Amino acid sequence: MTDDAPKAKAPAARRPAAKKPAAAAVTPAEAAAATPAPASPAAAVAPAGWYPVSAGSAQQRWWDGTRWTDHVYDPATATPAAAAATTTTAAAIATPATIEPLRAPAGVKPGTVWFWLLVVGAPVLQSLLLIPVAIYLNQILGGNLTDANAIVNDEFSPMFLVVTLAGWVIEAFCIVFAVLDWRELRKHGVPNPFHWAWSFFVLALGWPVVYVIGRTVVAKRRTGSGLAPLWVFIALEVVAFIVDVVFVFYVFIQFLNALNDGLAAAGNVF
Repeated sequence: MTDDAPKAKAPAARRPAAKKPAAAAVTPAEAAAATPAPASPAAAVAPAGWYPVSAGSAQQRWWDGTRWTDHVYDPATATPAAAAATTTTAAAIATPATIEPLRAPAGVKPGTVWFWLLVVGAPVLQSLLLIPVAIYLNQILGGNLTDANAIVNDEFSPMFLVVTLAGWVIEAFCIVFAVLDWRELRKHGVPNPFHWAWSFFVLALGWPVVYVIGRTVVAKRRTGSGLAPLWVFIALEVVAFIVDVVFVFYVFIQFLNALNDGLAAAGNVF
């Protein structure tokens, strides 16, 4: 195989199953050497198609109309979909958009401001949610834990509604920013970015891990970069997890103390 571009009058046997054996042994480079150069530079390049790798070789390599690609096949072991079609159909099926990975234009960065706000804001907001949760639990622990009616009344207190609404706001925050991030990626020319609909998993999981990981993987394939937001997200989630564990342990200790005080007060009454 040669790196030289095939000329416009390259052998017509771009299909592996050519009926004229004499043309199958000629490479595009050899045909180009034996063919006078066209008058127009735009017509000097052969159309996209499959061409022999070398003289006498059964292997074919795909020429996309401007350069050689890495796609090679051997008709003896595999038959591409384009091989069974006509030359026109083969060129329409085996285009660079289908035989090569989808790539964003050179220089496109996958880190949008919306995605950064999502990966940083979600863990921070989830940690801040512990503040109203702590106030709500303090109201419950400050009451009579031995009185079932008092506990039920505390569960429907205004602070309980604040905690519930705050959780919904965080989930809406993750979904909206995922939509904005997806739109920004498409605006910058990133083909088929990870769809924002995956962010709805936050409603079931409570955190946007599905969208963050999926979006990072797809963006890396499209642009070749974009792992930094994921590492920041992981680091912040680790910190948030540690804070949650400490908070749960503290609440558990306070619950045991309040329960013991309630039982002691009830014993003194009797």
